[in-house]
Amino acid sequence: SVLIIEKGKYIPPKDLDNLETTALDQMYEKHAMLTTKDGNLMILAGSTFGGGTTINWGCCIDTPDFVREEWADKYGLEQFRPSKSRTDEFDRSLDA
Repeated sequence: SVLIIEKGKYIPPKDLDNLETTALDQMYEKHAMLTTKDGNLMILAGSTFGGGTTINWGCCIDTPDFVREEWADKYGLEQFRPSKSRTDEFDRSLDA
């Protein structure tokens, strides 16, 4: 048997209003006001059911084509070269 303990509160999708202020208040440690001991650094630490998947999906944006072109041209990483049809494995993973 496996027991998984989740620290964060579960917020059903129907209760999410997609407003940043609500999310910061409800889904982050200390209502997004967590700081280092000396108060010099703010720390955004998600604290909700689902962990990183729930919090981090919003910061996962596609790598710009010009960056992928540079990776392919400069470093020989052809698997990252953008395709016009978006049919290669890397593009499909971004679209998933």
